[in-house]
Amino acid sequence: MKQTLTTLVAGALLTGLTATAHAAPITFTPSFDGSEVTRTGSDRFAVNLEDFSNLSFALDEGESEVFNFMTISGTNLQGNRTATIAATLAFTEPNSVSASGTGNANSPGGTTNYSLLWTQPTDIALADGTLFGVSFSELSSVSSGSHTVSATVTLFAGPDEPSGPEEPVAAVPEPSILALLGAGLLGLVFMRRRAN
Repeated sequence: MKQTLTTLVAGALLTGLTATAHAAPITFTPSFDGSEVTRTGSDRFAVNLEDFSNLSFALDEGESEVFNFMTISGTNLQGNRTATIAATLAFTEPNSVSASGTGNANSPGGTTNYSLLWTQPTDIALADGTLFGVSFSELSSVSSGSHTVSATVTLFAGPDEPSGPEEPVAAVPEPSILALLGAGLLGLVFMRRRAN
């Protein structure tokens, strides 16, 4: 009887541990063909997309993926030079959406260094509750020449999960767990009566 009780309790624990739900990762596939980067302003700056045409990745909630998005080159920057960079990162997965941001490239007078600061894209909320964000890396006082700008994709919430501050969720026991726990308690009562 003691072995039966041990088996029941172990079974209940294992069932409880494996019954925890885990959302499936979300697949992201950036679209090289749908993405673009353009420059207006000083022609001393040039921009080009990096090749991410074969990129695809899966993220769980709270995870991020960083990849090379574009290059910016600054040449012959003596004097005050400025340019506006418009960047759009498109996705074929999930749901053919895109994120756009605007950057300001600036080379102050008297130096050949330059900086690139972004107004970052807004977070993207899908109809199924998925919430993710895209951000572009900034450059601060880098030397003239070519530099890589990366894109970071962060999954904040998966489908059907709350996108706001997390609220405590009460665990709801499954019927099988309750049945195993009840059987174990009955076994304890039966053993106790038998011992008396």
